[in-house]
Amino acid sequence: MRDVNRTDLNLMTQDELLKAVRRLPWESRLNERAGPIAFVLDVLFVYGIYAIGFTNVAVLIYAFFMGGIIIALWLDKLIHFRTRRYHRQLMWRFGTRDFNRLQAEAKASIRNESGPDWSIVFFGIARPHGGTTDIKLDITTAPAAGNLSVRWVSESDFGKEPPFTADTCEIVLTPTDCSRILDALQNFDTAKSGELLNPVVDGFKCFLAIARRTPCRFKKYSYVMSSFPAPNDTEFGPTIMRLLMELIRPLPHTPLLTGSCDAYGNIQIDTL
Repeated sequence: MRDVNRTDLNLMTQDELLKAVRRLPWESRLNERAGPIAFVLDVLFVYGIYAIGFTNVAVLIYAFFMGGIIIALWLDKLIHFRTRRYHRQLMWRFGTRDFNRLQAEAKASIRNESGPDWSIVFFGIARPHGGTTDIKLDITTAPAAGNLSVRWVSESDFGKEPPFTADTCEIVLTPTDCSRILDALQNFDTAKSGELLNPVVDGFKCFLAIARRTPCRFKKYSYVMSSFPAPNDTEFGPTIMRLLMELIRPLPHTPLLTGSCDAYGNIQIDTL
Protein backbone atom coordinates (compact mmCIF):
# COMPACT_ATOMS: atom_id res chain seq x y z
CA MET A 1 0.00 0.00 0.00
CA ARG A 2 1.37 3.37 -0.98
CA ASP A 3 1.71 6.24 1.44
CA VAL A 4 -1.74 7.75 2.01
CA ASN A 5 -0.25 11.06 3.17
CA ARG A 6 0.67 12.15 -0.36
CA THR A 7 -0.23 15.70 -1.35
CA ASP A 8 -1.72 14.97 -4.82
CA LEU A 9 -5.14 13.70 -3.87
CA ASN A 10 -6.11 13.19 -7.51
CA LEU A 11 -3.64 10.30 -7.76
CA MET A 12 -4.99 8.45 -4.73
CA THR A 13 -7.18 5.40 -5.24
CA GLN A 14 -10.55 4.99 -3.58
CA ASP A 15 -9.10 2.42 -1.16
CA GLU A 16 -6.31 4.80 -0.19
CA LEU A 17 -8.77 7.61 0.43
CA LEU A 18 -11.01 5.36 2.51
CA LYS A 19 -7.99 4.31 4.56
CA ALA A 20 -6.94 7.93 5.00
CA VAL A 21 -10.31 9.04 6.40
CA ARG A 22 -10.34 6.33 9.08
CA ARG A 23 -9.76 7.83 12.48
CA LEU A 24 -6.53 7.20 14.30
CA PRO A 25 -6.80 5.78 17.87
CA TRP A 26 -6.27 9.17 19.49
CA GLU A 27 -8.89 10.76 17.23
CA SER A 28 -11.42 8.07 18.17
CA ARG A 29 -10.71 8.47 21.89
CA LEU A 30 -11.00 12.25 21.62
CA ASN A 31 -14.29 11.92 19.72
CA GLU A 32 -15.69 9.56 22.39
CA ARG A 33 -14.69 11.87 25.24
CA ALA A 34 -15.35 15.19 23.50
CA GLY A 35 -18.39 16.00 25.68
CA PRO A 36 -16.71 15.64 29.10
CA ILE A 37 -13.52 17.30 27.83
CA ALA A 38 -15.49 20.28 26.49
CA PHE A 39 -17.36 20.60 29.80
CA VAL A 40 -14.16 20.61 31.87
CA LEU A 41 -12.48 23.15 29.60
CA ASP A 42 -15.60 25.31 29.70
CA VAL A 43 -15.68 25.27 33.49
CA LEU A 44 -11.99 26.22 33.59
CA PHE A 45 -12.67 29.03 31.13
CA VAL A 46 -15.51 30.44 33.27
CA TYR A 47 -13.37 30.11 36.39
CA GLY A 48 -10.64 32.12 34.65
CA ILE A 49 -13.18 34.82 33.78
CA TYR A 50 -14.30 34.88 37.42
CA ALA A 51 -10.71 34.95 38.72
CA ILE A 52 -9.81 38.10 36.79
CA GLY A 53 -12.69 40.01 38.34
CA PHE A 54 -15.85 39.41 36.26
CA THR A 55 -18.28 38.38 38.99
CA ASN A 56 -21.56 39.37 37.34
CA VAL A 57 -23.75 36.26 37.11
CA ALA A 58 -25.17 37.19 33.70
CA VAL A 59 -21.65 37.62 32.32
CA LEU A 60 -20.54 34.25 33.71
CA ILE A 61 -23.61 32.46 32.28
CA TYR A 62 -23.01 34.07 28.90
CA ALA A 63 -19.33 33.09 29.05
CA PHE A 64 -20.29 29.50 29.93
CA PHE A 65 -22.60 29.07 26.92
CA MET A 66 -20.42 30.91 24.43
CA GLY A 67 -17.29 29.20 25.70
CA GLY A 68 -18.97 25.81 25.39
CA ILE A 69 -19.89 26.48 21.76
CA ILE A 70 -16.39 27.69 20.86
CA ILE A 71 -14.68 24.77 22.62
CA ALA A 72 -17.00 22.22 20.98
CA LEU A 73 -16.29 23.69 17.54
CA TRP A 74 -12.55 23.69 18.24
CA LEU A 75 -12.60 20.04 19.34
CA ASP A 76 -14.60 19.04 16.27
CA LYS A 77 -12.10 20.81 14.02
CA LEU A 78 -9.21 19.08 15.80
CA ILE A 79 -10.82 15.65 15.41
CA HIS A 80 -11.39 16.12 11.67
CA PHE A 81 -8.36 18.27 10.83
CA ARG A 82 -6.21 15.45 9.44
CA THR A 83 -8.96 13.71 7.46
CA ARG A 84 -10.86 16.73 6.10
CA ARG A 85 -9.04 17.02 2.78
CA TYR A 86 -9.33 13.29 2.10
CA HIS A 87 -13.04 13.38 2.93
CA ARG A 88 -13.56 16.31 0.54
CA GLN A 89 -11.80 14.38 -2.21
CA LEU A 90 -14.03 11.34 -1.59
CA MET A 91 -17.10 13.56 -1.72
CA TRP A 92 -15.88 15.10 -4.97
CA ARG A 93 -15.35 11.73 -6.62
CA PHE A 94 -18.23 9.71 -5.27
CA GLY A 95 -20.59 11.85 -3.18
CA THR A 96 -22.18 15.30 -3.12
CA ARG A 97 -19.94 17.71 -5.00
CA ASP A 98 -18.97 21.18 -3.83
CA PHE A 99 -20.53 23.83 -6.09
CA ASN A 100 -17.61 26.21 -5.48
CA ARG A 101 -15.24 23.62 -6.91
CA LEU A 102 -17.59 23.04 -9.85
CA GLN A 103 -17.44 26.78 -10.58
CA ALA A 104 -13.65 26.71 -10.41
CA GLU A 105 -13.59 23.83 -12.90
CA ALA A 106 -15.83 25.77 -15.30
CA LYS A 107 -13.48 28.76 -15.18
CA ALA A 108 -10.45 26.51 -15.67
CA SER A 109 -12.08 24.83 -18.68
CA ILE A 110 -12.46 28.02 -20.70
CA ARG A 111 -8.91 29.13 -19.86
CA ASN A 112 -7.54 25.97 -21.43
CA GLU A 113 -6.36 26.59 -24.99
CA SER A 114 -8.08 23.42 -26.19
CA GLY A 115 -11.08 23.92 -23.92
CA PRO A 116 -14.72 24.64 -24.80
CA ASP A 117 -16.30 27.94 -25.75
CA TRP A 118 -18.83 27.58 -22.95
CA SER A 119 -18.65 25.71 -19.67
CA ILE A 120 -21.84 25.30 -17.64
CA VAL A 121 -22.12 23.76 -14.17
CA PHE A 122 -25.32 23.03 -12.27
CA PHE A 123 -26.03 21.82 -8.74
CA GLY A 124 -29.48 21.03 -7.34
CA ILE A 125 -30.74 19.86 -3.94
CA ALA A 126 -34.05 17.98 -3.79
CA ARG A 127 -35.76 19.35 -0.70
CA PRO A 128 -37.00 18.65 1.91
CA HIS A 129 -35.30 15.25 2.35
CA GLY A 130 -32.13 15.63 0.30
CA GLY A 131 -30.58 14.05 -2.72
CA THR A 132 -28.52 16.04 -5.21
CA THR A 133 -27.87 16.39 -8.93
CA ASP A 134 -24.77 17.99 -10.38
CA ILE A 135 -24.05 18.59 -14.06
CA LYS A 136 -21.07 19.81 -16.05
CA LEU A 137 -21.61 20.70 -19.69
CA ASP A 138 -18.88 21.87 -22.06
CA ILE A 139 -19.94 23.22 -25.46
CA THR A 140 -18.04 24.38 -28.54
CA THR A 141 -19.75 26.53 -31.15
CA ALA A 142 -17.85 25.72 -34.35
CA PRO A 143 -18.65 22.98 -34.91
CA ALA A 144 -21.52 22.73 -32.41
CA ALA A 145 -20.62 19.91 -30.01
CA GLY A 146 -21.08 19.23 -26.33
CA ASN A 147 -20.06 16.80 -23.59
CA LEU A 148 -22.21 16.40 -20.51
CA SER A 149 -21.45 14.61 -17.26
CA VAL A 150 -24.00 14.18 -14.47
CA ARG A 151 -24.11 12.65 -11.01
CA TRP A 152 -27.11 11.87 -8.83
CA VAL A 153 -26.72 11.30 -5.08
CA SER A 154 -29.79 9.61 -3.64
CA GLU A 155 -31.72 10.74 -0.60
CA SER A 156 -30.39 7.74 1.36
CA ASP A 157 -26.76 8.76 0.69
CA PHE A 158 -27.21 12.53 1.06
CA GLY A 159 -25.10 13.81 3.94
CA LYS A 160 -23.75 10.34 4.74
CA GLU A 161 -20.16 9.33 5.35
CA PRO A 162 -18.18 7.45 2.67
CA PRO A 163 -18.24 5.10 0.86
CA PHE A 164 -21.02 6.39 -1.39
CA THR A 165 -23.12 4.90 -4.15
CA ALA A 166 -24.00 7.52 -6.76
CA ASP A 167 -25.39 7.20 -10.26
CA THR A 168 -23.15 8.81 -12.89
CA CYS A 169 -23.40 9.21 -16.63
CA GLU A 170 -21.47 10.92 -19.44
CA ILE A 171 -22.96 11.64 -22.85
CA VAL A 172 -22.13 13.45 -26.08
CA LEU A 173 -24.90 15.87 -27.00
CA THR A 174 -26.67 15.56 -30.33
CA PRO A 175 -26.41 18.54 -32.73
CA THR A 176 -30.07 19.31 -31.99
CA ASP A 177 -29.48 19.48 -28.24
CA CYS A 178 -26.37 21.63 -28.76
CA SER A 179 -28.37 24.03 -30.89
CA ARG A 180 -31.07 24.31 -28.21
CA ILE A 181 -28.50 25.21 -25.57
CA LEU A 182 -26.61 27.63 -27.81
CA ASP A 183 -29.84 29.35 -28.83
CA ALA A 184 -30.76 29.85 -25.18
CA LEU A 185 -27.27 31.20 -24.42
CA GLN A 186 -27.73 34.06 -26.87
CA ASN A 187 -29.34 36.09 -24.06
CA PHE A 188 -26.36 35.54 -21.73
CA ASP A 189 -25.05 39.13 -21.83
CA THR A 190 -28.38 40.87 -21.23
CA ALA A 191 -29.87 38.40 -18.72
CA LYS A 192 -29.90 39.33 -15.06
CA SER A 193 -27.91 37.08 -12.75
CA GLY A 194 -27.94 36.28 -9.04
CA GLU A 195 -30.80 34.84 -7.02
CA LEU A 196 -34.27 34.79 -8.56
CA LEU A 197 -37.22 34.38 -6.23
CA ASN A 198 -39.90 31.71 -6.42
CA PRO A 199 -42.49 31.90 -3.60
CA VAL A 200 -42.63 28.19 -2.77
CA VAL A 201 -41.52 26.21 0.29
CA ASP A 202 -38.83 23.56 -0.30
CA GLY A 203 -38.75 22.57 -3.99
CA PHE A 204 -35.63 21.84 -6.05
CA LYS A 205 -33.02 24.42 -5.01
CA CYS A 206 -30.75 25.00 -7.99
CA PHE A 207 -27.43 26.77 -8.55
CA LEU A 208 -26.04 27.51 -12.00
CA ALA A 209 -22.77 29.00 -13.21
CA ILE A 210 -21.86 29.80 -16.81
CA ALA A 211 -18.38 30.65 -18.07
CA ARG A 212 -17.78 31.94 -21.61
CA ARG A 213 -14.42 32.03 -23.36
CA THR A 214 -14.84 34.94 -25.83
CA PRO A 215 -15.49 37.55 -24.70
CA CYS A 216 -14.60 36.18 -21.29
CA ARG A 217 -17.46 36.41 -18.82
CA PHE A 218 -18.77 34.48 -15.82
CA LYS A 219 -22.24 34.58 -14.22
CA LYS A 220 -24.01 32.76 -11.41
CA TYR A 221 -27.71 32.09 -10.82
CA SER A 222 -29.85 30.45 -8.16
CA TYR A 223 -33.51 29.51 -8.26
CA VAL A 224 -36.04 27.12 -6.71
CA MET A 225 -37.64 24.96 -9.39
CA SER A 226 -41.09 23.43 -8.86
CA SER A 227 -44.18 22.39 -10.79
CA PHE A 228 -46.03 25.49 -9.67
CA PRO A 229 -45.86 28.26 -12.32
CA ALA A 230 -43.93 31.34 -11.23
CA PRO A 231 -43.16 34.71 -12.89
CA ASN A 232 -39.41 34.04 -13.01
CA ASP A 233 -39.72 30.64 -14.73
CA THR A 234 -39.04 32.22 -18.12
CA GLU A 235 -35.94 34.14 -17.03
CA PHE A 236 -32.58 33.18 -18.51
CA GLY A 237 -31.22 31.24 -15.51
CA PRO A 238 -34.29 29.04 -14.90
CA THR A 239 -34.59 28.43 -18.66
CA ILE A 240 -31.07 27.00 -18.84
CA MET A 241 -31.71 24.96 -15.68
CA ARG A 242 -34.82 23.37 -17.19
CA LEU A 243 -33.00 22.62 -20.44
CA LEU A 244 -30.28 20.80 -18.50
CA MET A 245 -32.86 18.80 -16.54
CA GLU A 246 -34.58 17.84 -19.80
CA LEU A 247 -31.28 16.55 -21.18
CA ILE A 248 -30.58 14.26 -18.21
CA ARG A 249 -34.15 13.08 -17.50
CA PRO A 250 -34.01 10.08 -19.90
CA LEU A 251 -30.66 8.88 -18.54
CA PRO A 252 -30.66 5.83 -16.22
CA HIS A 253 -30.60 6.83 -12.54
CA THR A 254 -32.42 6.39 -9.25
CA PRO A 255 -35.18 9.03 -9.26
CA LEU A 256 -35.03 11.85 -6.73
CA LEU A 257 -38.20 13.11 -5.08
CA THR A 258 -38.79 16.75 -4.21
CA GLY A 259 -41.81 18.37 -2.62
CA SER A 260 -42.96 21.97 -2.84
CA CYS A 261 -45.78 23.97 -1.30
CA ASP A 262 -47.20 27.17 -2.77
CA ALA A 263 -48.64 30.21 -1.00
CA TYR A 264 -52.12 28.63 -0.89
CA GLY A 265 -50.99 25.44 0.85
CA ASN A 266 -51.08 23.26 -2.26
CA ILE A 267 -48.46 20.51 -2.25
CA GLN A 268 -46.79 19.05 -5.31
CA ILE A 269 -44.43 16.04 -5.40
CA ASP A 270 -42.06 15.91 -8.37
CA THR A 271 -39.78 13.14 -9.62
CA LEU A 272 -36.40 14.27 -10.92
